Amino acid sequence: MIRNKLELRQLRYFVRAVELGSLSRAAAELGTVPSTLSQQISRMENSVSTRLLARSARGVTPTAAGVEFYREVQLALRHVDHAATVAQGARAGGRVSIGLAPTTADMVGMSLLRRLRERYPLLHINLMECPTGQLSQMLNSRKLDLAILFDVEEGQRWDSKLLGSEKIYFIESLRSTPTFGDKNRISLEQLEGIPLILPSANNGLRRMLNASFSYLSMQPNTVIEIDALGVLRNAILEGIGPTLHAWSAIASVPNNIELYRMVEVEGVTRSNSLCCLSQEELSMAALGARLSLIECFRELDGPNFTHQDDTPSP
Repeated sequence: MIRNKLELRQLRYFVRAVELGSLSRAAAELGTVPSTLSQQISRMENSVSTRLLARSARGVTPTAAGVEFYREVQLALRHVDHAATVAQGARAGGRVSIGLAPTTADMVGMSLLRRLRERYPLLHINLMECPTGQLSQMLNSRKLDLAILFDVEEGQRWDSKLLGSEKIYFIESLRSTPTFGDKNRISLEQLEGIPLILPSANNGLRRMLNASFSYLSMQPNTVIEIDALGVLRNAILEGIGPTLHAWSAIASVPNNIELYRMVEVEGVTRSNSLCCLSQEELSMAALGARLSLIECFRELDGPNFTHQDDTPSP
């Protein structure tokens, strides 16, 4: 059992001491003093509760445990050095293709671009915005490295990570007469018969809503289908009709609370998953973009998005 965390410099001190057979020679080469080097190696031995070096007037030699430790540490240090080299190469350039649904692009698109440009200034970024049905097809055909998809079905061959979920709201124009009075929450059953503007059948949100209605043996009263987010927002504002959508549909609209009325639909949420074909197949640039996307979602704050880590256990 390791009592304390091993430090990288301790491992380098140990390897060099073994290779040179002398603490003083290793210290001189590493730019430190023998007492410091000896102290760090002693701390490392204490951490692993094992004597690794046998000290004598002629120098140092590894114990039996020290020989095994030396072999493993050499491998670990090679991996660390390789990782640093790869990271430098990723920063120097590369290409990555990322697919986002319109609402996701509104939610994290700019923060993602800023993060990627800061970390990887020479990275060629292809950021695509289209419905999740198309994103799924493009991911399968390898036209995308990464995509944020909604309510991913089990059995897909993707590598997916659930990032969190968004609440679904009944959204209407604030200028219209409130459909549900002063209620802040409604059930799905209360939407029966109410004319709605919804995305088309291939949209991930629509599929999720259809499944939720079907579970209650209901069907949404869809009078208009709109997949263009900007048109949908304007249609709501002009009183053409309300919609069911995630909070992110209007999150980026200036003064949205003065334009839209939002009533939470209880028990209905939309999950957000980060998907790729296989992490093993991703380039270092794509792996860096994947981490950046995860970080962007972690920074989302507010009552409308529940992070995966915050989801209560069943």
